[in-house]
Amino acid sequence: LSFAFGQLTPWISIVSLLGSVVLSGYLLDYESIDFVNLRIGAWRQSATGILEKIVFAAIIFVGLRHFIFLYYQVDNEVRSLHQFNLGDLPLHVHYIRNLAMGVDFPPVNPNFPTALLRYPYGIDLYNALWECLGAPTGGHLFLVGFFCTVASLVCLRLAGSWMAMVAIFFGGGFIGLEKGGPQAVQNLLAWKSLFLSMFITQRGVIWAMPVGVLLLYFLFLNARRNSEEPIHRRTLLIMGILWASLAFFHLHTFF
Repeated sequence: LSFAFGQLTPWISIVSLLGSVVLSGYLLDYESIDFVNLRIGAWRQSATGILEKIVFAAIIFVGLRHFIFLYYQVDNEVRSLHQFNLGDLPLHVHYIRNLAMGVDFPPVNPNFPTALLRYPYGIDLYNALWECLGAPTGGHLFLVGFFCTVASLVCLRLAGSWMAMVAIFFGGGFIGLEKGGPQAVQNLLAWKSLFLSMFITQRGVIWAMPVGVLLLYFLFLNARRNSEEPIHRRTLLIMGILWASLAFFHLHTFF
């Protein structure tokens, strides 16, 4: 709609947000599709289930803490909880507000006005829908980030139980922690958490993580099925929309 009418406007934001609810209600009719069972609310009655609950709760706590304080104001200062956000977050807020203020579509790069914006700005455009309607920047950044955290946990638990959740959210570099290694390497490389350095900073990742894991899980699940059993067309439509959306949100994962 923004490309068709030349810019993002409040009525386009309203139509888009309401349209997404209607489309989701149509697509996620579990009685007529053979979509994967996400196991929401279903926990294994074993030690694995206990571990899943502990890991899930711990990551929810960490996600809440970081996304509540992702973007907040103290007096006349804008602050963020972690130093890793100081590099990427101002750029994304710049993109969001530039799109929300009615820049011509296709949008130019606000940092290089003679060139088009070639960054996959899907997640920033989604936040711009809320920004355009007057929602506080810190509020919609928190809601989108936390929702994607929960969605990532649901999909990772589905695909690889507690181990997959730990690998992504508690994983990090090993060289910086290695004792007795080359001092030059120790000085150059610091330990970095995947969650802190990628998930809360690279905004396209928060969409690409749950969607990418869900697509891979579905493809592996389908490969194990009887090849003669047809896949419901609505299921294929959902997977097609999710995969196509990645090109606009996170190009690496799309490829």
